[in-house]
Amino acid sequence: MNAGRPKGWSGSTAMAGAKVSVSYDDGATWENAKIKRKDDNSFQASVHHPKVADTNGYVTLRTEVWDAAGNRTVQTISRAYALK
Repeated sequence: MNAGRPKGWSGSTAMAGAKVSVSYDDGATWENAKIKRKDDNSFQASVHHPKVADTNGYVTLRTEVWDAAGNRTVQTISRAYALK
């Protein structure tokens, strides 16, 4: 996951943190992914999927990034991909 600022931004582009959550039941319950910082604007998320039979067959993702000033972006992608 990469985060940044719009073209022309003159302030800091560093992100203070990130969070990724995954759901296997269309958002009824959530699990946190393991997050690793790669640089000021990049994070890597790792998840271990359960057996397909224990899910609805899809993964829903919720990502959050924020900066030191408290600006935050949250995005949810319903049924981002199917499990096999």
